[in-house]
Amino acid sequence: MNLKRKEIYFAIFYFLFVFNPISVFSQINAKDESVEIVGYWNLNEKLNYIIDNRKYKITSNDSTKTEYYKYTVELFVKDSASKSYQFEWVYSRFETNIENKVLQKLKQINEGLKVKVITTEIGQFVGIANYEEIKQKVKPLFSAIKAEFKDTPGASQLIKEHEAYYNSKDALENVAFRDIHQYYTFYGETYKVNVDVKGKAMLRNNFGGDPLNASLLVKLSEIDKEDKTSVVKLVHTIDAKQAKTAVSDAGIVIGNDKSKKFMPNSTEPISYIEKVTTRFHAPTGWVLYSGSSNEISSGKSKNIDEIVFKIK
Repeated sequence: MNLKRKEIYFAIFYFLFVFNPISVFSQINAKDESVEIVGYWNLNEKLNYIIDNRKYKITSNDSTKTEYYKYTVELFVKDSASKSYQFEWVYSRFETNIENKVLQKLKQINEGLKVKVITTEIGQFVGIANYEEIKQKVKPLFSAIKAEFKDTPGASQLIKEHEAYYNSKDALENVAFRDIHQYYTFYGETYKVNVDVKGKAMLRNNFGGDPLNASLLVKLSEIDKEDKTSVVKLVHTIDAKQAKTAVSDAGIVIGNDKSKKFMPNSTEPISYIEKVTTRFHAPTGWVLYSGSSNEISSGKSKNIDEIVFKIK
């Protein structure tokens, strides 16, 4: 492990152990090279993350267009009970390089928002508790954006698409706040080094339409016994036929050429893969880093959508 990362982890551990005393026991089992991912959080503990969402469009391996937006989230342990935790996620400091003025406004819709997240006693995601409150909070914001860009071509459709993310609890949890879903991906399970967990999964189709069948692979890729950290990885590979239907139905443009939408009659196959990699602090269960990527590719063109958590 490099020196810089050691220094960062030492500062984090010192804060957690000295300023917020907890029961310090490792979830790493050295005998069988396994790790149990469980949260041992105390009331009023908090960590701040910088979250970076980047979208790449790649054509022929050398032509790339990148869009990003970054923001800060404070995770605060609001309540702790025998069977659950309640976190408060506070969103702030949004910035972006997106040129489209409508999208700029839409990407900032969560500024100042407080999201109440419920987990089980071991950290598994249960749901967002204040969905109705959030829905009412963003409603006038969408109305203001509609009024501001009422004469802008294409604005109405963009706003409609983003507004739909807040119109149901399912869409809110899986699309509007997929960063939250990513954060709690691995909690509540025990993973062993060099033991791949394989299976099948049914995933929400975030383009709209029927759920997607996918193969699943989960693996514990690293245990650092010295720093008491572990890295767990997940790969979803979506069924090729369903991926092709979903992408073509949504009119997705793969790569840089906006004139080339993927059409249903295309003979080119599509690859659609979702990945998550997370590093945990074993004694506490806090996430030290998490990165996800959704990759859609066809031929020499590829779209990549990444979300990366880093401790601030």
